[in-house]
Amino acid sequence: SQRIVKRYPVGISLGHPALRHHIKKCPVCKREYHYEKINALVPRHSNYAYDILVEIGLQRFQRHRQNNEIQKDIQSCYGLALPESSINDLANRFLDYLAAVHYGNAAVIRQMFNDNGGYVAHFDGTCELGTDVLFAAIDEISGIVLLTCRIPTENVNDLKQFFEKCRQFFGVPLATMRDLSQNIALARDEVFADVADLICQYH
Repeated sequence: SQRIVKRYPVGISLGHPALRHHIKKCPVCKREYHYEKINALVPRHSNYAYDILVEIGLQRFQRHRQNNEIQKDIQSCYGLALPESSINDLANRFLDYLAAVHYGNAAVIRQMFNDNGGYVAHFDGTCELGTDVLFAAIDEISGIVLLTCRIPTENVNDLKQFFEKCRQFFGVPLATMRDLSQNIALARDEVFADVADLICQYH
């Protein structure tokens, strides 16, 4: 037996087709068999293809364009009409996918650091009044952003977990660099006690 699901995906290579997805079902075990190739183009439970998601992400975060600018560009270049709200959602989803790919390839990045002789972790946080702290770890040598997280404050417990995650993914750095925050110093010393501790001259 089978059931049919209608989908209306939107993508740069796809355009905006109407798809009839025939899902077969085993009469004995009741397992359903989907046409998997569509998932290589369009994420499950989404009508927007990967290629348009990447295009929106690059325009937002690499070219610093606003929703309405992206909307007009996609309409002009590809003939696709997207609501501004969808563009904003897809830009945020791009970051989620990018983070997943980054952490999924942490072992590859770690091996690259090992092949190059190691990495130097620069730790710092930034925030606007009334918002959470965006805390980041960046390799000083390659410029690669290693980790980011949002924390309520630069408190020792959250920072310690952040540093432990950095060590778990990328190994022990050659040195760390930080500002004069006492909480960063305390958390850093618990996780990277034997690592050279440098102070950023800017701070």
